[in-house]
Amino acid sequence: MTALRVFQAIVAKVVQATESVAGIARVATQVLVNAGVDDTTFVTPKKLKLGFFAVWGETGGIVFPTWLGGLIINWGISGTTLLPGASTQLTMANAFTTSFFKASAFYDGSDSTAMSTFNAYRASMTQIKITNTHATSTSTPSYIAIGR
Repeated sequence: MTALRVFQAIVAKVVQATESVAGIARVATQVLVNAGVDDTTFVTPKKLKLGFFAVWGETGGIVFPTWLGGLIINWGISGTTLLPGASTQLTMANAFTTSFFKASAFYDGSDSTAMSTFNAYRASMTQIKITNTHATSTSTPSYIAIGR
């Protein structure tokens, strides 16, 4: 028997692996992982992690992989105290690449007498603008922003 015939005989006996049948399976491409519709290939840890990124700290964010929708969540705290009516523009940890959905700013300090309210706006895909809308209170804002 030639090597080619042996190989052909082996290939003829090999079956596609499934959850209940041992066999051979192909590694999924990143396109297949992102689409999430193929059930005949397997995913490697590298492809699962592709796109996941996190920055942890007072200012930080999480970027979820494309196969999880590419959601980006940023958070942070202003380094400056805002007087009533004053604004600041802050650079977020992770730039939004396609969409800036929502931003919210708030006071999260320990001073129970602080009454500041804030408005948060998209300044750009990388920056958030926060305005202290309270008439008399001065405080430092924090924010959370969601996009893709």
